[in-house]
This record gives sequence, C-alpha cells and structure tokens, in this order.
Amino acid sequence: MPVMVAPMALQCMAHSSGELGMKRGSAAARVPMVLSTMSTTSMDRVATAATFGEDREACDGRAHVDHGVGTFFQLYCLKDRDMTRRMVEQADRLGFRGIVVTVDAPVLGKRESDENTHFEVPDTLELAILADAEAETAETGGLGGLGGGNRGNDAEAGNRPENWKGGLKSRFGAQFSTLIDDGLDWSVIGFVRSLTSLPIVLKGVMRAEDADLAVRFGVDAIVVSNHGGRQLDHCVGTLDVLEEVSRAVRGRCEVWVDGGVRRGTDVIKAIALGADAVLVGRPMLWALALGGSDGVEAALRDLQNSLLRSMQLCGMSSVDEIKCHRSRLLRSAGPAYRPV
Repeated sequence: MPVMVAPMALQCMAHSSGELGMKRGSAAARVPMVLSTMSTTSMDRVATAATFGEDREACDGRAHVDHGVGTFFQLYCLKDRDMTRRMVEQADRLGFRGIVVTVDAPVLGKRESDENTHFEVPDTLELAILADAEAETAETGGLGGLGGGNRGNDAEAGNRPENWKGGLKSRFGAQFSTLIDDGLDWSVIGFVRSLTSLPIVLKGVMRAEDADLAVRFGVDAIVVSNHGGRQLDHCVGTLDVLEEVSRAVRGRCEVWVDGGVRRGTDVIKAIALGADAVLVGRPMLWALALGGSDGVEAALRDLQNSLLRSMQLCGMSSVDEIKCHRSRLLRSAGPAYRPV
C-alpha cells in the first residue's frame, strides 16, 4: 500500500503510548511511519519499539520487530546546527530509513484557535528528541526554557535539560520560532547530505520550479505539502499542484503528497496525479487517541481495504495500473479531480 504515517508532534497528548503506539500500530499494518522532531518519545525508543501491547515498557533486550517497513525521521533544521547534526547522526546510527527535511514551516502560522483555547502542553511531557540532542552538550545552557516536567512515556527521565519540558501554553509558537532556522536556503540539502548517506526527502514543495531545483540539488524524494493547511490561510491545496509538480520532476525522484487523505479513492486520485505515495496525518492521530496502537492498526487496515475495493471497482489490480491508466481516471474525475 503506497501509504505512510505523516510526522505529527506531541503524540503523547493524544494517548499515553504516544509515538510508541503509533509505531507499533503502523508496523503491524506494514506501513512506514515518519517520526517528528517534536516527538514526546525519544528516537531510540521509537527505533526499538516492538509491536506488542501498550503496557509493555521495554523490549527485554530482544531484537526489534519492524516488519520490514521502517521509520523515517522528520527534521526541522534548527538555528543551532550542532543540535541539528546530532539528531541526523542519531537517526543514521539507529537505522532510520531516511531524513525528511521540512521546509514548509520556517515560522509558525498564526494559530488563533490555540490562542483562544489557551493551548497547553502538559508539564508531564517533554520534547524528548530535542532534549536528547541538547543533553549531549548540556554545557551550552539550552535554547529556550520551555517550562518544567517529566518525560512523557519515557522511563529514563534522569536529569533532563529543563528547556524541553511541558507547560508551554500559547508560548509554543514563540518558542518554535526561536528554534527553527527561518533563513533556510538550498544549501541546507548539502548540509544534511554531509551528515548522512541516508535518503533525503524535502517536505513542503508546492511549485514546479522548486521541485525541479530540489531534484537538481540531489534530493531522493519530495513531499507536496502545505503543512496540513495550518500555516497559511487560503493556501493552495496539495492535490491542485500535484500534477504540475510531478511533471516537473519527470521521474527523477519520488513524489509523495499529504493533505486530506481519508479514503481509498483519495489515494487513487493522488497516484493518478503523479504521486508515488501518500502520507496520512490527522486520521492516524484520531485513531491513536481512540485506541492506541490497536486503533492505528485498525484505521490503516480500513484504509487498505478501502483502497483495494476502490481499485477493484476501477478495474485496477496494482498501483502500477493506476499510473498506466491515469489519463482515463482523471478524465472521468472531471476538471476538479472529484471522486473517482
């Protein structure tokens, strides 16, 4: 199934198992997951997550069961390049499948709903990956002071740096802006490439010209993404630009897309428009909140069944057939690419 779980921050706010539950559920469904820089679970724990129940705290030293699907690491390039380097090197060391460099959020959009509801990260949670990266050089004194608390579902809290603890409230946006490098240019690809031999995926491409440049700078895949539509009011939808981006790439790298995928027909439309894979975000978070890892697995199985049935009704037996018959599918969908 050409589907991946999109990177999402603060998953322990949805369920006590957090990113561990997301990993176990997606692995059980044989679907790759992308782990967020803003994770509330450490990178090493996610990398070694087994697929047994939520109440199991450790793998007892046994080999990690990954079902061959693996995990990617989503990277926010920080102003502190040394911390950025440490995160990339850790992902490489732990066997992640690739680095997904996010460029669609150089600053945080104005999220009025967060302000109106006084959005707050509980002080029992922690931005664990950032804490680990900073802990290696604790003498730097930290970057932001994000409050106090414990380490989410990680047992090894120890003497954690205080900078990445909860209690953020609406200050999260301000802290985000102080951390993320808002002056990124194309040299960031070379910087990340100098740190790892893992595939590099550029997330946040919305124009054909940028897609062509990304390929020229040597990325292995791009993600057509507008950050879930939460960054900029009235921004264009990802499906509306997918075809032109795919044409600009001309098969030189893979094209992934996120945003609004809910049914099997959504996957078919994305593939017909030129995508090699889709990333699913919000539905997976809802599934995690409702049922932990079992909920994630069930939601992915449901999407898989929906895709299979839709393909059968379209007379397609494989993803390659969708690509081969894309012109017929798009013609039947109409100019706005409405349901197949």
